[in-house]
Amino acid sequence: MQDPEGSGFRMRSERPKVLHRVAERVQRRGLVMLFSDLMDEPERILAGLKHFRHRGHEVIVFQILDPREVDLDFRGELEFVDLERPSRRLRGEPAAGNWPAPAYLAGLTLMWAVFRQSYGDRRGHRVFMA
Repeated sequence: MQDPEGSGFRMRSERPKVLHRVAERVQRRGLVMLFSDLMDEPERILAGLKHFRHRGHEVIVFQILDPREVDLDFRGELEFVDLERPSRRLRGEPAAGNWPAPAYLAGLTLMWAVFRQSYGDRRGHRVFMA
């Protein structure tokens, strides 16, 4: 998911590939529970989860975020480091006007809307945990 401000920062991980690999390996139907921050392009995550549903599994998704990841209530100069790709970093300071929070929050809101729309029906369950 690219942020609306066009900074080039993308939320992308290897989760979707892993979901597809695991879905292919699990032979018996069962309950699949995913505990994740879901920080990736929603369509990619949903495709992996649909793979489990296609194979007859029940799917429950627990989205786990630290409350500060949601409200971004930080002070002073900060540097955000992508834990999956440490070379990717965002720097900013709320008072300096170079704060990425508005774009990040817009992307987060869009991501939640896509998951809510997809999991608002009987195809699965999503639980938000902060």
